[in-house]
Amino acid sequence: MGIPFGFTGTNFGYSGLTVGLGTGGSGPTGGTLISSVSVTPSVTGTYVLACAACEFTNSVTGVTHTISVYLQVDGRTSNVTKSSIIAKGGGVNGVNGYTQITVYQNSNLLTNLNSVPVQVYAYTDATSGILSTHVDVYALANLFLSP
Repeated sequence: MGIPFGFTGTNFGYSGLTVGLGTGGSGPTGGTLISSVSVTPSVTGTYVLACAACEFTNSVTGVTHTISVYLQVDGRTSNVTKSSIIAKGGGVNGVNGYTQITVYQNSNLLTNLNSVPVQVYAYTDATSGILSTHVDVYALANLFLSP
């Protein structure tokens, strides 16, 4: 992809959402929506590239869980990225387990100047105790393919 000339569509901050038990598949029914943003391109024939950096905690003592994250850009779904979250340590007053996952996805070739949605989804193998604590989403619009 070429050099962008428009940087738009950021969304970052603490989400504080509990991540639900997933179906194990990617797609809107396979996870909890933990962040979303939209970006509007100024030129057709370009692409959007999005990146989401997500932080999660595990408040379950003695049990390591798996968290899965994927990104959708204008309906195009990224691969699912998985990570283990270690168990909460030290008993009731211990420190929660922690992990961070970053995912990327580009759009299809844009043929109009409509707003392009960017959504971040997560799911886990736990029935409770997994929290999305922080999500940063960046979307670069107006990217051209390099020859």
